[in-house]
Parts: sequence; structure tokens; C-alpha cells
Amino acid sequence: KVFRSNRAAQDFTADANVHGPLTATAGGNNFPVDSADYKPNSVPPNTLRCMHWKTPTAGWFAGDNGLFVWTPDAMTKDQSRPFRTTTGNYRAMTYIASTDTLLIAGSVGVNSYAADQTEAQRRISRFTTASTPNARLAVDVADRPAGSPPIVGLDNAGSTFIIAVDSSGNVIKSTNDGASWSLLSILAGGTPTCLRVIDASNIVIGGFDGTAGIIWRSIDGGVTFLAERIPGS
Repeated sequence: KVFRSNRAAQDFTADANVHGPLTATAGGNNFPVDSADYKPNSVPPNTLRCMHWKTPTAGWFAGDNGLFVWTPDAMTKDQSRPFRTTTGNYRAMTYIASTDTLLIAGSVGVNSYAADQTEAQRRISRFTTASTPNARLAVDVADRPAGSPPIVGLDNAGSTFIIAVDSSGNVIKSTNDGASWSLLSILAGGTPTCLRVIDASNIVIGGFDGTAGIIWRSIDGGVTFLAERIPGS
């Protein structure tokens, strides 16, 4: 479900049920679902995994089985040009305000936008002019790591500094608004689960190693990271 509060997160009420087509309104807002991506009769109920709000009434949500939901204030979509079938699971999202670009990432298959199966092997969906998109572009590093591990963290410090990390610890970077990506560094000693870009120098990645939580910190823009285990976590 999607929950919404009108009082700075004091009270939350169910705004929409994402287990099926979203046509009802609640609390004055409607949450359309991407009908070309979401097939309620062919997939089980889905879980929302990530979201981004650019204003109090404009937000995007994404999750399992390519589920992509948005508020009308966030996106005006031309339904005559649907986003094509997706089968993977979204895990992370970031929005570049200066260029109105939305990036959503996850496992292989989240980004298919054509019959060409090559496209289905990419892990990042890129929406340019995100407020009024007509198409989604599939992007990734040129040489994906073995097994195509899902991207679990994605954040930015502007259109020329976008960072993502996958579950195998591969940290990748884009300097051109998410259009292309390259390998920046590889984390050691654990499994990443989340990422935060503080600025173009400072990056923090969270994860675990089977025994405790781990925080990886970079002060040089992701070129190198120092790991710190979190006792008792």
C-alpha cells in the first residue's frame, strides 16, 4: 500500500492499494499505475521498494515485477506510447532536478522497452523530461559484472555526479545525466544494501557481512572506500 500524511508524517492513511489497477482516489490524490508494465492478472501482489517525492504532492514509487506508480502531479504520461514490458524488480531511485531526469534501478529485466532481448539485460531505467515522458531508456555499464547483480543503491549530487552500487559491491558512476555508466570501484568484505551521496566527494554505503552491519565511506568521490563494522547490528 501507499500511505500519505497531510500533517508532516503525523498521521498516515492508506492512499492506494498497489495489488491491482489503481483507479480509485483517496485523500484527494490518484495513483496511476503503468498498465503496460504491470499485469495484475499475471503476477502476484507486488511490494514497493523505493520512492522519490519532488514536492509534497508529486512522487514516484517502484518495486517488484517492474511495478511503477506515480502521482498525477509528478508525471503526465502519453498513454499512446506506453512504457514497454518489464519483468525485473526495482530497488533504488533518484531524481536529478536540474535536468528533470528520473533514474530507477534494480535487477536485470527492469528496463526492457522493446522486443530486443538485449535491452532486457540492462539494470537502469532512465526517464528524460520525467514530468512528461514518452519513453524509457535502458542503460547500464558496458560490461556488466558476472551474474548481473541487482543495483541496490542509487543517488546523485547533480547531473554530472550519479553513483550506483550493486549487491556484489560494484560501484558505478555516470557523469552525463545517467546516459552512460562506468565502473568506479569495487567494495570488499560484505554485501551492500543502500547508498547515500552527500556531495561530489562524500559517499556512504550501508550493508552487511553475515555477522554485522558495515558502513563504507568515501571522501574522494568513490575512488576508494574505508569499511567500518557496526558492532551489535
